[in-house]
Amino acid sequence: MASPAVSVVIPMYNRKHYIEDCINSVLGQTFQDFELIIRDDCSSDGSFEFVQEKFAAQISSGKIKLRRNSQNLGEFGTTNKLFRESTGKYLKLLHSDDLLLNNALQHLFEVAEKYNADVVHGTNFLNSPPDGIITPDTPLQPTSWEVHPVEQITEISDDPAFRFNEFITGGTFCDTQYNLFKRDFILKNDLFFEGFGHFVYVMFWLMTAKVIVKTPVIFYVRREAPDSGTNNKKILTGKVEKTIAGQFELSKYLHKKLPTMEFFKKNPDCIRRAENRMFSITEWWNIVRSGMFANDISPELIQAVENAFKKYLGENGYYPAFLFSVAHSLQSQLDKKT
Repeated sequence: MASPAVSVVIPMYNRKHYIEDCINSVLGQTFQDFELIIRDDCSSDGSFEFVQEKFAAQISSGKIKLRRNSQNLGEFGTTNKLFRESTGKYLKLLHSDDLLLNNALQHLFEVAEKYNADVVHGTNFLNSPPDGIITPDTPLQPTSWEVHPVEQITEISDDPAFRFNEFITGGTFCDTQYNLFKRDFILKNDLFFEGFGHFVYVMFWLMTAKVIVKTPVIFYVRREAPDSGTNNKKILTGKVEKTIAGQFELSKYLHKKLPTMEFFKKNPDCIRRAENRMFSITEWWNIVRSGMFANDISPELIQAVENAFKKYLGENGYYPAFLFSVAHSLQSQLDKKT
């Protein structure tokens, strides 16, 4: 049996109320040479059973492959499994509360084939209203998160210095789901998530791919789901500790990883710039955007921050923890005034 042209992969966790729309947006594509693989990460809301029943015919025919993790692996561990078990020439990641426009795969496949692209990168997408409700009449906001969106399909320079500048300036800045990847490119370069989020992943495919094509054509709808992980404003002390610990682990990872990459071997001065960019973005996304310090510094928050720093610095972690809390509290106060 011939392999499909595109593997659409959906990591799913507790998305029973959104997953039907997500799946239907794939099944309704004008381009039908695809496989759809859904991997459930031990959902507790009946998502797996819902898909199993609702799409029984498509599962039976093999159009949909529904699988389930034996233990919770998190978003990135689940996505890595999906990348490895896909069989298509190209890979398309889709979040389980988002949608594809019906010409998405047709457009992405045609561009990838024309340019022999390792990556087709969408610079624009549609954003839902904050309530996450999407109906045929819902106004969707065209959005771009990057500095250099294009007005026409454009192959970007393969010069490593240009690519690095794209990363540093936010010229190419979007999560993984706004791309189509050549599967062999991902597998041969071992481009899997290491647990540090989409932004860190951007730099590795951006600096590794031979051919990257940007397209202004909108093909993706991002749902502002109020209960999604990125929109959850309820910060618990455990989340605070985990977030800060993640920054320490990212620091150790980058210290080992970056010097092995060809560009950084030739330009060691750029290592610190790359690290600073990653730290600032992940700090903003996980700490500032979440409003962790929006209500000033509570005793519980202080203790959580101290716990995280002392885990890595011992008793010497008290002063850095103090500086961290003060800096973010001041930033929150400034944000309220602007």
